[in-house]
Amino acid sequence: MNMPNRTQQPEIQTLEDIQLMDFQTTRLSNGIPVFVFSGGSEEVTKIDVNFYAGTWHQDLPLVAPSVGQLMTAGTGQRTAHEIAGYIDFYGASLVSTADRDMSLVSMLSLNRHLDKMLALMEDVTKNPSFPDKEIDIYARNQQQRLNVNEQKVNYLAKTRFANYLYGDNHPYGKYLKEAYFENLTRQNLHDFHQKHYNAQNCYILISGKVPEKALELADRHFGGDDWNGLPASEKNYEVESVQPGEYHIPKPGAVQKAIRMGKVLFDRTHPDYPAMKIVSTILGGYFGSRLMKNIREDKGYTYGIFSNIISLRKEGYFMISAETGSDVTQKAIEEIHKEIEKLQTTLVEDEELETVRNYMLGNVSRMIDGPLAAGDFYKTLYESGLDESYLHNFVSTIRSIEKDQIRDLANKYLDKEDFIQIEAGG
Repeated sequence: MNMPNRTQQPEIQTLEDIQLMDFQTTRLSNGIPVFVFSGGSEEVTKIDVNFYAGTWHQDLPLVAPSVGQLMTAGTGQRTAHEIAGYIDFYGASLVSTADRDMSLVSMLSLNRHLDKMLALMEDVTKNPSFPDKEIDIYARNQQQRLNVNEQKVNYLAKTRFANYLYGDNHPYGKYLKEAYFENLTRQNLHDFHQKHYNAQNCYILISGKVPEKALELADRHFGGDDWNGLPASEKNYEVESVQPGEYHIPKPGAVQKAIRMGKVLFDRTHPDYPAMKIVSTILGGYFGSRLMKNIREDKGYTYGIFSNIISLRKEGYFMISAETGSDVTQKAIEEIHKEIEKLQTTLVEDEELETVRNYMLGNVSRMIDGPLAAGDFYKTLYESGLDESYLHNFVSTIRSIEKDQIRDLANKYLDKEDFIQIEAGG
């Protein structure tokens, strides 16, 4: 038997072709768009019903995420306990959630139980009852979690950074406050659900080893006219960033400080997004990045530091994040500025750029590996108004970006004078 020689590093193989798997596009009888990613060997299917019902669409703070969390807390036919028991009996999962842009009801089931689980999914999606008892339990848990989180410097930096980027009146800038719990009434949750959870305000994504009967079953449970409504109206909000500069969020007694710095930038629809993703990766986007090597490995100021471009459905921003000892926070910030300046003044070396290219290409490949992952990736594109050509453009940019482009982009978008910088701690 030939054994591999483990004293020699295997030859690095460059990925020549990265493509999203073929998928089917169709509609249910009532017009709901459906995308089907079928493949793999495991007899499981995942069905996601995605609604335009995130916090962007709420009129009262905390209502949208609470509806997302409480849809499985009871229906007109089933209690929360009965729903949980049903899911457990069939070895499936059924979750509902909401984020800043979208909400989701997601079910993963063995194919032989698909009809039964779709019946439950339909009931949870269309008929949540929002029992007062479950609302009270949820509210108490959320208040306790808020009290705990407010003691963490990382949470303070994260929430206030978003607030300083977008402002108090912007959905991306709001953070949880005690006063918002007054909005958690059964009527408020019911009204939001009635307005936003309907056949004209969603799309469906089906992935896994999808059986032929899946579309027929989906149409039977979600393709009728019994839950018609209106698409969510397009809301627009003004970004009201604070002035660039340094801000301190006090937390007496904290032995660490959390750092957040960055600026409002753009989302993935912007032509410079793919290239800036590369710039961000070089700076702090992976374990071998410049910030990690300098501030973690060399200086020992932090256990972890990273940079990223966050793309939301309507906006985007650039961010650097770390936690340090309070006595070395300013030194860490100085080193961050030095690394940004190096990107702005010195061309990237060939070896480093090749490492980042291979890392990012491998990461893209993993993101679309298999029907479940490919479906999740396409979901991101679809909600951003993009199509598969984005993937080709992104991969092409990774392969072809030049060193001077990296330097020029760092100068264009990473001027520290434009940054909002937050330190949360003692």
